[in-house]
Amino acid sequence: MATMEWNDLSSQTLPSLSGTSGSAWGYPSSSSNGNVANASDRVSRPAGNATGSLFSSPKKPRWNDDHDDTMDFVEGERRHSPIESLEDCLARHQQEMFTKLLQETHEETRRVTNERIQAQLNAAWDREQEVWIQELVGQRSLGGSSEQNRLALQSPQYSTSQSLVAVDTTRGNAVGASPFNHAFTSLHATTQDTAPPDSRLVQLHLEVVRLLGKESSPPQAAAKLERSIEATTPALSGYVTALQLVQQLIPKTTSQHAPIQHAVATLVHLCHQFRTIIVHRVRKAALAGQHAITTSYRTDLATQASAFTQISLTMDDSSPWPILYYCLRCGDAVAALEVLDSAGLASETTNLFRRVLSTLASMQENSDNASCFWQSGGLPRVALADRQALAGQFDRALNDFAKGVYALLSGLNNLPTSETIIGFMNIEDYLTGLLWKALMQENADEELISVANLIQEFGPAHFGDNESGGWSYAMPLMVTQQYSQALSHLANTGSSMGLLQASHLGLILSTCGVYDLEMPSRSTNADQRHSLDDVAAALMTAYGDTLVMDPATGALGALEYLARIPSKVRARKEVAALIAKTGEIEQLVGQIDREGIRVGGTLDMHFTATDISFLLDESAGILTRDRSNRQNVGSAAMCYLLAGRYANVLELLNQLISPARGLDDNLLFWIQQTKSFHDNYLDKPTHVGEVLEEQGKQGLIQTSRILLELNNFFHKIQEKRFNEAMTIVSKLGLVPDSQADVNTKGSDFHRLDRLVQQCYPEVLLGVMESLRFEHRQIQLDQQGGSSAVSRQRLLEIQGKARFIVTLAGLVGLVNDKVQDLSRLEALMI
Repeated sequence: MATMEWNDLSSQTLPSLSGTSGSAWGYPSSSSNGNVANASDRVSRPAGNATGSLFSSPKKPRWNDDHDDTMDFVEGERRHSPIESLEDCLARHQQEMFTKLLQETHEETRRVTNERIQAQLNAAWDREQEVWIQELVGQRSLGGSSEQNRLALQSPQYSTSQSLVAVDTTRGNAVGASPFNHAFTSLHATTQDTAPPDSRLVQLHLEVVRLLGKESSPPQAAAKLERSIEATTPALSGYVTALQLVQQLIPKTTSQHAPIQHAVATLVHLCHQFRTIIVHRVRKAALAGQHAITTSYRTDLATQASAFTQISLTMDDSSPWPILYYCLRCGDAVAALEVLDSAGLASETTNLFRRVLSTLASMQENSDNASCFWQSGGLPRVALADRQALAGQFDRALNDFAKGVYALLSGLNNLPTSETIIGFMNIEDYLTGLLWKALMQENADEELISVANLIQEFGPAHFGDNESGGWSYAMPLMVTQQYSQALSHLANTGSSMGLLQASHLGLILSTCGVYDLEMPSRSTNADQRHSLDDVAAALMTAYGDTLVMDPATGALGALEYLARIPSKVRARKEVAALIAKTGEIEQLVGQIDREGIRVGGTLDMHFTATDISFLLDESAGILTRDRSNRQNVGSAAMCYLLAGRYANVLELLNQLISPARGLDDNLLFWIQQTKSFHDNYLDKPTHVGEVLEEQGKQGLIQTSRILLELNNFFHKIQEKRFNEAMTIVSKLGLVPDSQADVNTKGSDFHRLDRLVQQCYPEVLLGVMESLRFEHRQIQLDQQGGSSAVSRQRLLEIQGKARFIVTLAGLVGLVNDKVQDLSRLEALMI
């Protein structure tokens, strides 16, 4: 409304490999193609005045090197040079001294320069090698518990005699654990990060969310976040792993058997994760010169697994069991089958292995470019007899690797656990075994529920969550499709970083229609989806609150999240609350033009015009709860105006200017605003007036004008300007002038707006006071004698007083008011 008063870290230039910017010698900017000596040979000489003062005498030009230093020839005669003067001798010695000093300085400078260049080259090579290793090898992302969590989960029914010891090989620390205590232990410090997330991380997520649904899909958003975040802490490592998992889950969401397909997708993720660990470990060893791959396998994974066995287990590849297990742990049945065939074993058990592996390898080969047989999307259908035969060999296996192979191929045994052997000591290994076993069963749905229940039985206290930011328990929950509980736990235990991560994961999952695994305690899939949507909405609302308090993001940043809440009703409600809370109406909603029409606004990017009208109405409702807050009430009026609800604007203003005896600053303020509204939108043809006419709300305009006049009336009464007050009330036609007019005014009263009716008793009292004042003045003027005109006027006043009392009874005024009017009438008889 035009006339209304409603209310990075700075980068640093890296030094050149050939010199520093502060060098006085102006070294060349690049010497990477030459050696250190060549680089130093290219050092330029000091120029001009700097060398002239050192190489020449101030008294005499330097000698020509082609002349003899003791003789000179003049006109063909040889003659001796004159004896050198003392002054010249001193100058020459001074020059020689300076020359020698310069040469020594030059040599020392060259030596220091060579050392600096060599040191910088070495440092640059170290940095380049580290970048190269990170690029090829990367960092392991296992939910913040990968290298530190050495124990697999144990069922509460697991024998107490088989308690394990978690050993951190990097720290030399050991922690005892039993199946009834912590299933795994993280050996990091227990300090929780309570600082707000890095501003760059917040801005990164905000930019991704802004593009969501416009230029990118949820899978693309998850992929961009995963690529952009460096897993430098366990909390960020867990987040990156979750983003990788989400990318596997999303394509399976529309399947009729989503729980099974989600479990398969999760298993593919765990297999690929372990494969990445193997490949990176082998590459890192090769870069460090620790190992050269020498195997005869054709498949890539078999080759990598063989090298990994030699590196990690410090053993040769003569035993096929470790290689065979690692291939299966990666889900690569084709590689496992090659390892088995290359072993040259011939026995009934080997043939049994070959039959089962051939079935799995066939699934893998029938999938395009699949490196894991689970990628086929189907469940392995291995003959039960073969599986039982393999399970029977489990207890007679030679080592854990053989047991692992029997467990995975049979689907009837749990993976063994170990505190030292890679592939058996991490949570991911245990979860892989649980899901693998469940999906090998005929009743896979029920088995998945059992796995989820098992994780819930352990509870968060069972998962020594130190500095993982909540991921040590959230990741098992996500793996078992308990997304709502995982995100809630993450937000509650991971501080501000956990809230950021949970909010964005919830946004992506709910947008794609992912829902929790149906548990027996709940009735329908709709309940599960409803739960995840509610959790996602609550997380985005809480995260939006943090953005509002950040000047770099503010209300506009929060809007990007609240507008994307899955339920549009909930989204409208939260955005309405955001507008009411921040008061950033113009920034979020737009402005009003001269016609009273809303122009532009960020909300138009997320909601329809109808939705915007509804949410602005909700905002106004929130703002008007406290009528004593002038700023909030003014914002409410502006919300109604922006929503195009002009009748609501008038109703609110009419309530605010409801007349009362005694004008205060607040009432005067709203009277002025109401007059301004009339001047801008009602007293001339505008869109506002057209809409009110179409809606049949002209009565509100008339009421507003009556209330403005009545406020003026009371103001005149207060200042005892009774004649002016009577002029106003006569113009409004609210009091009778004759007995016949009493019934008419009585009928008119019931057609008046409620606000006018409420102040009607005070209006009648004010009129009666005015009549009493005039009556008394006439009586005082008649003390020296009365005239016919005066007597006639007194009779008229008495008649009007009587009409008012009669009207008061007719319209049903309360007895107290009628009695007050009667007393005033009696004073005029």
